[in-house]
Amino acid sequence: MAKAVRYHKQGGPEVLQLDEVQVGDPGAGQVRIRHTAMGVNFVDTYQRSGLYRCRCRRSRATRAQGSRRRR
Repeated sequence: MAKAVRYHKQGGPEVLQLDEVQVGDPGAGQVRIRHTAMGVNFVDTYQRSGLYRCRCRRSRATRAQGSRRRR
């Protein structure tokens, strides 16, 4: 299982929690990326806080860096 920092309700940093998430196998024409760095923009914090509307139960990071995993 992979881990993801997500929120299930809107609020401050205290609503962030570490969840285990199921990651399926890549399909045809897809690759799996192992993220080594993640970034958060102001819009991510605005959505989490409720300033901007969004669906909850989200993993928020709009910038990522990683490497393709070979099988």
